[in-house]
Amino acid sequence: MQNLHLLVVFAAKAGRWCLSGSPLRTFLSQRRWSVELINKILKKGESFGDLQVSFLEEDKLKLEYKGNKIDNSEKSKTSVLSIRIINGKKFGFAKTTNLDKWEECLKSAVRIMNASTSLHQKIEIPKVGKSGKISGLVSKKIKDMSEQELFELGEALVNPVMEKNLNIPYAGVEKSLIKNIFANRYGTVQEEYTFFSSGIECNQNESIGTEYKLSHNLHNPAEVGEAAAKLAIETKGFKPADTKKTDLVLDYNAFSSLLNKILVPNLLGDNVATKKSYLADKLNKQMFSEKLSVVDHGNLSGGLFSVRVDAEGTPTGKTKLIDRGTVSNFLSDSYTATLLKTKTTGNCASLEKIPYVGPTNLIVQPGDYSREEILKDTKEGIFANQVMGTHVANEATGDASVGIENAYFIKNGRREHSLKQAMIHINLFDALKKLEVLGNKNRQDSSISAPLVKFSNIQIIG
Repeated sequence: MQNLHLLVVFAAKAGRWCLSGSPLRTFLSQRRWSVELINKILKKGESFGDLQVSFLEEDKLKLEYKGNKIDNSEKSKTSVLSIRIINGKKFGFAKTTNLDKWEECLKSAVRIMNASTSLHQKIEIPKVGKSGKISGLVSKKIKDMSEQELFELGEALVNPVMEKNLNIPYAGVEKSLIKNIFANRYGTVQEEYTFFSSGIECNQNESIGTEYKLSHNLHNPAEVGEAAAKLAIETKGFKPADTKKTDLVLDYNAFSSLLNKILVPNLLGDNVATKKSYLADKLNKQMFSEKLSVVDHGNLSGGLFSVRVDAEGTPTGKTKLIDRGTVSNFLSDSYTATLLKTKTTGNCASLEKIPYVGPTNLIVQPGDYSREEILKDTKEGIFANQVMGTHVANEATGDASVGIENAYFIKNGRREHSLKQAMIHINLFDALKKLEVLGNKNRQDSSISAPLVKFSNIQIIG
């Protein structure tokens, strides 16, 4: 099931893993103590090189269901200390979940640095820049939520599905408070986020419905359950697909999956610098339809993966990547920016590697058409809610042969029947060059915010 635990994804992208606690975790809520420890680490390690230190703490409460019964519950307070040390063209990284062993962690990072192979360029420590507060990332309701309140939200998630006599192999609700402190010799940045997630998978015979939602603020899990049930019920009455070329309408999550696997890697500056990107040497060239504009917005108010600074302390911002089909920029961390002879976009995703570039809130600008208008204007085609198997897609060529799920046939603007075991073959780069129709509403449950999309003349394989 996709993205039910996106809090873990968030932590991984930021290089801030949420693992087991330490004997000192009772003190972790004391922000002053944490900063004092980080300053001690910076002082201790300054003779070996430049240090970047990240300290993350997560308070989590989670309930998991099978049917309408709680299958697992978890209440935890976890933390991790990450240290990266840099000297010239070398670096070392280490992390620990036991803060009593911070000196061992520092020594480990130094040993790894000394044993490492030099990079092509000298590694510079970016200054911790000034970054304003981002609104919409913390909810008091989530911070103060009790176990009983989370239980009631879990009941609200599963009840609409049980009422329709559908099976529930998995459902879950989770609330989390994440605090992070980043520091180097230039300064310190402290950040805080709340998350609430709800997700469910339900089925009846061969019909399956999945739905999930992740947000900084409290959302209504009953709507998530109702959407999953509706999807499972509507997917009944399977018929095989004919092998032919036809119009293809992708729901936001199917479109996001293809973008994440194929387009996003080609927008990363490290891939551009090493000529692994399809878009290398294509800066300021029109490569796609004028209907396509893409930005990365790291300090977006309420953005799901908004952060004040990236993993190495550079302030985040808004970066135009594709402007009306023209390639405008690439995402970069400080090291990649040096290779490309440009300025960093504030997209360092982790201290663990150099380079390590990733998106924050990658937004496909919406179009002009409602969902209803897109379907009504489709004389004949296929609608797909999800795609499966994107891991085998070729990001270098744009080719993907993937399965489609919760898919149905459209004729004269109306839903006809559900499709069984259908696949599509698409070259995403070619499809984006011919793009004409985008939905007017975006949705974001991962690092990508995207609308519905309609492509023409796509190969369907029955």
